[in-house]
Amino acid sequence: MDDQEREQQRPQSGFDDEFGEGGLNFDDIAEADMLDFTRECKDSQTLLLKNTWSFRCLAQVQLSHSSLMRNIAFLFPPLEDPGIDAVFDYAEPDPTYDDIGVEKYINLCKDLEIVPISRVTRSLTSPILNLKSYGLSEKQIRAISETLKGNAYIEHLILQDNWLTPEMTDMLSSMLQENGALRVLNLRECRIGELGAEKLNEALSSSQFLSELDLSFNSLGDKGLKLIQVGLCETTSLKKLNISHNELTEESGETLEKILVENKTITDIDLSWNGFYTLPGNKKLFNGFKNNDRIKWLSLAWNGISTKGAISPLTKYLRTATSLEYLDLDANRLSHGPLKMLMNAVNKNHSLVTLRIGNNPYPADEGLILLKMLASKGRDPLTFMDMENKYLPKESVQILKRIEDMGKFVKIGGILGNYVIKGPDYTKLLFDRIRFILQKPKKKKAKKDFA
Repeated sequence: MDDQEREQQRPQSGFDDEFGEGGLNFDDIAEADMLDFTRECKDSQTLLLKNTWSFRCLAQVQLSHSSLMRNIAFLFPPLEDPGIDAVFDYAEPDPTYDDIGVEKYINLCKDLEIVPISRVTRSLTSPILNLKSYGLSEKQIRAISETLKGNAYIEHLILQDNWLTPEMTDMLSSMLQENGALRVLNLRECRIGELGAEKLNEALSSSQFLSELDLSFNSLGDKGLKLIQVGLCETTSLKKLNISHNELTEESGETLEKILVENKTITDIDLSWNGFYTLPGNKKLFNGFKNNDRIKWLSLAWNGISTKGAISPLTKYLRTATSLEYLDLDANRLSHGPLKMLMNAVNKNHSLVTLRIGNNPYPADEGLILLKMLASKGRDPLTFMDMENKYLPKESVQILKRIEDMGKFVKIGGILGNYVIKGPDYTKLLFDRIRFILQKPKKKKAKKDFA
């Protein structure tokens, strides 16, 4: 059978019947039919309704969200993204904490691998957080500092007697710069030293809310005080400053002079237990006080002030002071000439309300002169004078009564004239001893009452 016969015997397909023996010829299709054909192909709804195996395959490819979906050659409408990309590209958002910080503190302790302190979690909603003598570690200070950055409740933080390294002090400084609720910070006996003072300086400069700072027992020394000089000068909120027990000497007089002149907010300052007992240091120190009209509370107790030169700058300041209400000169070495200079200055002062001058080595008769001075200031605001551990002569009783009637108060050790000193009664002692010996036998008949 030749090729022509085979061709005649081949069955004709429906495709040939419709388009002819040569198949589909686009040249024979009219332009209008071509546009209709294209429009039909572009109709995605029509294509999706086709039920052939080819269209089923394409529909499955589209549903699988494969890369074919993004090929512009396919005209199938895109399906809504089920969220697969979002799952794979998910990035955990930054944690949000409330203004209490309990959850934040617990999470920080977990990250730092330390045990949360129950007092911290209980106190985050109260105004006071007292961690005195807790022996806090660097990790614990880090967790507490980070938590307090966003806390809006704690106003008084007590860290007394926790030895703070410079790194720990730096963490607290960072907290002070971001916290807007803390008003009182107690760092007593934390031994921050010069290095810690340097870390604290920046926080004091930028702090706008801290009103009370206790830096006593911190071994600052003259260099440490100088390192926080800028911060104390620039702070706009600090009112009470305690730098007692810090081994300050006359060299700090110049530093304090600059602080007192430049600072516009400090009203209370505690300088007790330091070394301001020389003329050069006190001259600079009280020059600062004279140029500051805001100081109301001043303590110079336990400074060893004993000479006329050391007391002279103080007396000159007292004569002109108009804002000072409280002066503590307890436990210095005042007597005779220096004490007389002080009494004259106090007598000319008209702002003092409280004067503490006890535990000084002045005799009883000079204490009596102090009482007379107070009694003579009837209309002055000076209402309380502390003469702790000082014993006065009997003549003081009437003056004390008059002072009491004026509505003023005096604290003294006692009155010498009210005590009668008697020697022992030797006769009574002798007979008491004999009576004791004679009543020593256990038998009742053997006992004799010699008396």
